[in-house]
Amino acid sequence: MDDILKTQFEADLFILRRLANSDAKFASICVDYRDAVAARRHWTEQSALDREKGLQYAAIEAELRAEIEMEIRREKARLR
Repeated sequence: MDDILKTQFEADLFILRRLANSDAKFASICVDYRDAVAARRHWTEQSALDREKGLQYAAIEAELRAEIEMEIRREKARLR
């Protein structure tokens, strides 16, 4: 489990790990999220021209985060 995911979803780490280990699609989303966070960080630290790329990656990051959060909520509801 990547440090970015551990930090961002600390409260739901057990469920995050469970989903990532049992669902290949979810694990892929987590990898994409990690990569989007890294890309956003990289591009927002660059020149003003490159910051536009950072904004694009921030949008991708937000979409992937929402997808991860939705799956975590779904899994919590299933476990109740």
